[in-house]
Amino acid sequence: MALTHRHSIAHGLMAAMAAALCLAAPGAVQARDGARYVADDPEPDPGRIRLSVGWADPSIIGRFIGDGITTVVQFRNASGQWQDVSGWVQPLRNTSTVLWNVWRRDWGTGPYRWLVKNEAQNYVMATSTGFYLPGAGTYLDIAVVIPANVGPPPPVTSALPPGLLTGSTAVNNPSARALVTASSVDVRREPNEASFAFAELRRGVNAQVLAVSKDGRWIQIKADGVEGWIRSTAGISLNSAAASAGRPDPAAQAFVVAAYVDVRRAPSATSVAFAEFRRGVVAQVLNASPDRQWYLMSAGGVSGWVSANDRLSLSAAARRVPILSDYPVAIVAVPRLTIRALPTTSSVALHVLKRGDEVEVMAASADGAWFNVRFGGVTGWVYVESTLTY
Repeated sequence: MALTHRHSIAHGLMAAMAAALCLAAPGAVQARDGARYVADDPEPDPGRIRLSVGWADPSIIGRFIGDGITTVVQFRNASGQWQDVSGWVQPLRNTSTVLWNVWRRDWGTGPYRWLVKNEAQNYVMATSTGFYLPGAGTYLDIAVVIPANVGPPPPVTSALPPGLLTGSTAVNNPSARALVTASSVDVRREPNEASFAFAELRRGVNAQVLAVSKDGRWIQIKADGVEGWIRSTAGISLNSAAASAGRPDPAAQAFVVAAYVDVRRAPSATSVAFAEFRRGVVAQVLNASPDRQWYLMSAGGVSGWVSANDRLSLSAAARRVPILSDYPVAIVAVPRLTIRALPTTSSVALHVLKRGDEVEVMAASADGAWFNVRFGGVTGWVYVESTLTY
């Protein structure tokens, strides 16, 4: 699954199965609205894309005969969603290479990607890297390789790392109280064990509950002039108002009606899609982003953000869940800081921040070098080192 200038082709039955997208004869393409149009002859020296598919282990090809394997070209639209391009969703044919000419008006547009799907079993077998359409006289080779261990993915069971489920649910009920039953409990600055314990509450203190962390393990309290976070799981007795404050509404549910939906670490199309919920999954909806275009939901031990699109059917209660907007805020400490579509310096620039701008930090890259941030209506990735203050 890479951009490459070399590929190999299986022969016979292998060539028939290892087939690529069969488009019409090379012609002009306009795909940015999700549709494909073939018009007059292209420019005299058009850009060209060559698409090819191969198999890491050609001996497994026979297992997939009759599965309805198709190829799909997708375009990422203005809202950040990958969208199938009409006319480029076709079954594999008896060729493994397709040549595609590109109109001048589409040179440099994108990003696009190319998928190979198993329609019978509802999963993606391989995905190319993202690419932009080439200009005049340029060839771009896009190849996908079906892995040797390809097959339906196992049920999703890995949970979102707790540190990435930032934020809390405010408790706007003054009768929500927490009674300290242990000899003492630590009060911390933040809802985690690594945070500084700056005070303690002694047995008998009856504190007001201000908020509940997303995982339900911490509560924010206020008592005797002290305000901070305490563990909710030991040495604390919550009254009914406080005990129900952090619980999700069981009627707030989302039903997956498409083949699958991506589950992301943050409410952003540029965030990492670390899992997927498949057709038929019923997820508990926990929170919504401020614009209600994303929902934090949980199913099968997995919690993450899912886009509110036509792939989901939301119950009325799900559309009323509280908004989660209290992500940590960082301040830009350099004259210019670029928000990019992906956590890499070669990715597309979405916006340029200036010194003093405040951004919400929603998630971090695996190596911690990049943050997924929100600034107004823009979400994307910024490089962290020496660029932000907290």
